[in-house]
Amino acid sequence: MKTILATLLSLTFLISFSDHAVASNVRFETALCSKSIQKKYILEKYCGSLIDTETGEVQQIAFRLYRQDDQISRPLVILEPNLSPIDWMEKSIARHLAKNKTTVLFLEKITTLGKYFSVFSRFNLLFSRQVLITDEALTQTLTRLPAPPSSISIFGISLGAVLSAYALGTDQRIDSGVIFLGGAGFVDAEEPGLVANIGKLVKRLKTKSASTTEASFLDPIQVAAQARKKRIFMFMTEKDEIIPPARQRELWSALGEPPHQVLAGNHLGEALGATFRKRQFSRILSELTAPALSNPKLPNF
Repeated sequence: MKTILATLLSLTFLISFSDHAVASNVRFETALCSKSIQKKYILEKYCGSLIDTETGEVQQIAFRLYRQDDQISRPLVILEPNLSPIDWMEKSIARHLAKNKTTVLFLEKITTLGKYFSVFSRFNLLFSRQVLITDEALTQTLTRLPAPPSSISIFGISLGAVLSAYALGTDQRIDSGVIFLGGAGFVDAEEPGLVANIGKLVKRLKTKSASTTEASFLDPIQVAAQARKKRIFMFMTEKDEIIPPARQRELWSALGEPPHQVLAGNHLGEALGATFRKRQFSRILSELTAPALSNPKLPNF
């Protein structure tokens, strides 16, 4: 089971990105579907749809907004989803940040693993849409907050880290980010193990694609130069069985070698254990979003 899950996760990096082509053909419809008053924050859930105006296809979307009930300008953190059907790690991190008076936008997963892999030719389209959903959810959030955020950060685990790295290079509203086990350069990767034959899978996907646009791949390495001046912290591991360590180092180098920490475990273990690092994440995000870095190197968090 562990090997199967790892193999599925490894496929998350065969992603396409055609935002300009897709963006002109989609419409978003969202509304507040629930609201609860917690002890230290307000939790609002927004539900809706992404509608393809050409095909009529409807994809459900949802995101949660954790906020304070005041007019104070606070840091905003975007939490990207990962591929796993388990999202309790992100929810635990979101609650911890919210209790510490940080505004959190958590993007929920709606599409199931079965839908991702049952139609292989549409695999890339689903992920390119996630980029659009992130952009739209942030735009809507900024209109709903009682005060503009003092800063905007993004955080992601595994696939979420890949999406976060891409957003750092493409969205000028985002000031900083934490990349937890993300990488780049997958199109040309030829590492042994679970990610072997990635190049062959890419060629196969291009063959199955209906258009050349659909066969262009989202890869943070392409936009990393635009993120070099932003505040970034990376977590990597030399025992990663999903994202080759070489691909992690490649992204780290492309981003200007930002402060980082090398973890002792493998990908699955560290990803599932991310919730136990929520206090560490909170400290790093506080440092990244501070008006002036008190410690530019951010060592040994």
